[in-house]
Amino acid sequence: MSDESELIDNVVYTERSGARWMAALTASLSSAFPVASIVILNEYENIHIRLGILAIFTILFSAALAVLSPNKKLEVFAASAAYVHYLVI
Repeated sequence: MSDESELIDNVVYTERSGARWMAALTASLSSAFPVASIVILNEYENIHIRLGILAIFTILFSAALAVLSPNKKLEVFAASAAYVHYLVI
C-alpha cells in the first residue's frame, strides 16, 4: 500500500506536457484579451475612461506576450501596435 502512495505523490511532468499547457494558456489568453477588452470598453462612454481601459489592456497584452512567447522586442511592439489598432477601430 505504501508503494501506491509513493507513486501517487511522485508526479513527473515532461517538457512536452509543459509545452502543451503553455500553448493552451497562450491560446486562451489570446482569445480572452480581445473579447474582454471589447466587452469592457462597450460599458463606458467617457473617452478618458475608455482610453485608460485601452492602455491597461494594451499593457497586459504586451506583458503577457513578452512573458509567454519567445518573440523579440520588435515583434512584441508590432503585435501590441496591431492589438491597440484593433481595439480603437
